[in-house]
Amino acid sequence: MNPQALDTIGAATCFAPRTPRPASTIASILEKKLHASGLHTYLLDGGNVRRGLNKDLAFTEAARVEDIRRIVEVARLTVDACLKS
Repeated sequence: MNPQALDTIGAATCFAPRTPRPASTIASILEKKLHASGLHTYLLDGGNVRRGLNKDLAFTEAARVEDIRRIVEVARLTVDACLKS
């Protein structure tokens, strides 16, 4: 997708609290509001990423670091594509 064709800039927001439930709820509400305002959005939720991209990772501290690294890389790619994630 050509960023100039969208006439927009990309952005990413990260919610990373100690417990995942509040972050997922807040992120979901924010994503819906941004989408309703006409922005192109995608929610990179830990659960959906864990079932796909990160399904090979265990639940260790090292795997958590890799999980976050991969999610950040996907978010960077969406910003490059001028999507809000």
